[in-house]
Amino acid sequence: MRPLLLHSLICVACLAPVVGASQNLVVEPAAAPDVASLRTYTKHGLKLQLPGNWTVLEDHPSDGENQRRLIIEADKTRFEVLNLEVTINVVHTSEALSLPDWAAHSYSLDVEDSEYYGPPKYSAYQLAPGVKAHATQFQNNLFEDDQPYAQRLHVLAVKRCGEEWNCYASTWTVEANRSAAEAGMQKIMETVTFAD
Repeated sequence: MRPLLLHSLICVACLAPVVGASQNLVVEPAAAPDVASLRTYTKHGLKLQLPGNWTVLEDHPSDGENQRRLIIEADKTRFEVLNLEVTINVVHTSEALSLPDWAAHSYSLDVEDSEYYGPPKYSAYQLAPGVKAHATQFQNNLFEDDQPYAQRLHVLAVKRCGEEWNCYASTWTVEANRSAAEAGMQKIMETVTFAD
């Protein structure tokens, strides 16, 4: 597995607040994606539809010639709403990697050797027709079980989006955001195409 590819695919969202911060704050999941008002995003051969209440933050090549990265954020109107970002990586098929390998490596990078994270629970499923997905669920033991930040989640998906290109989608978030993340990712992955 190429380290360059793995580093370009891994974009860790700023999720964990300072532990000493107010733990009495009532937080809410990200809003449901507005899939009734999809917006089309097109730039340099990449085309997709994203929910009307999601915004493209970054669009740039990664370190390698055969890669590209797009970062999309679910609009956040209040401090109390949990962050949700989705990264789309366009990768040449010659550098393809499996979702189980990506999930295991991502988990190991995220938790490193920390004693504060529980063991991962992996599950494979179909996000949409032709879109394979993989979820990793694990516990952040710095937080009480009933706090949203305690239940961590990685969702990964892939599909062939061009003649020689795969599109990978990923989010590193919390379990409370799962339905919003999957609904938005599904629409993106159903529509994404890339032509170099």
